[in-house]
Amino acid sequence: MDDGRLVRVRSLGPHTTIGEIGLISQKRSATIKAEIPNVLYELSANAYERLKQENSGLAQALLTYIVKVMAERLSFASKVIGVLRR
Repeated sequence: MDDGRLVRVRSLGPHTTIGEIGLISQKRSATIKAEIPNVLYELSANAYERLKQENSGLAQALLTYIVKVMAERLSFASKVIGVLRR
């Protein structure tokens, strides 16, 4: 149930990508809130689709990077769940 409370799941540092799940699935899995001023760059779904058509090599490199980020985050979440289950 969503009661409107903010819950810190993880803190991220500089040079971090966010929103990769939304880029791939078109569905957001979380909301992020910055505690300090930041500079963000957005890659829209439309721009990503154009990239796939116009520069398939770069699009493949980006997808490989996204998979690595998601795998690292899944590994982190699995470890956290393991600690919480003890």
